[in-house]
Amino acid sequence: FDEIVSSVHGEDGSTSIGLGALGINMVMTLARVANHLADAGSAVDGAAVYDALKTSTDLLAFPNDNPLACGLVAAYPSVCAFEFPIGEYVASGEVQTVPGFDAVSVVDYLP
Repeated sequence: FDEIVSSVHGEDGSTSIGLGALGINMVMTLARVANHLADAGSAVDGAAVYDALKTSTDLLAFPNDNPLACGLVAAYPSVCAFEFPIGEYVASGEVQTVPGFDAVSVVDYLP
């Protein structure tokens, strides 16, 4: 991701596009949906993505492959399987999922 950003914004180490972890998860999940459509030979446009999110049962969210299901909360029909892992940096510099927090669903906490 840093390589993509620095190729556009430079390498001074201070640039940002303001896309946090949740934003990256959503963009990558959208890319998975688009790839799913393309693999099936469908058009990849807004209407096709909308229909896929509404009707597909085999889409997986990035990064942890949770099944993507939309309309889980009547008051928030655009919320789709709002789950993500809780991670931490380890001494080697890698990010690992905190045991017991593999997938925390925010859907259960929506009003």
